[in-house]
Amino acid sequence: GVGIGLGVAGIVTFSRVGTTVDPHRIENASILVTEGIYRFTRNPMYLGLVLVCAGWGIRLGSVVGTVVGSALLFGVLRQFQIIPEERMMTERFGETYERYRASVRRWI
Repeated sequence: GVGIGLGVAGIVTFSRVGTTVDPHRIENASILVTEGIYRFTRNPMYLGLVLVCAGWGIRLGSVVGTVVGSALLFGVLRQFQIIPEERMMTERFGETYERYRASVRRWI
C-alpha cells in the first residue's frame, strides 16, 4: 500500500503542475517538480515500484524472491532510468536541479 501511495502521489503532483509522467519521454519534462512528495524523495514513483515488488514477494512468502526481485528492479531502475533522467535534468534545469539534487535524496 505504501508503494502504491508513493507512486500515486508522484503522478498526482506531476499532473497538477502539467508535466509528463512518461518515463520514455523525459525530454518532454517542462517543469522541475520540487513540491509535494518530491520534497522528500526525487523518485517517488520508482521507489513505489520497488516497494510494490518487495510487498509482492512478501505476500508470496518468498524471501529470496523479495530480496532478489527488489534488488534487481532497484538496480535496473537506477542504471537505465534514473541516471539518464538525472543527466537530462541537469542539462535542462542546470544549477536549480543541482541545488535540488543536493538537498533531496534520490530514494529516501
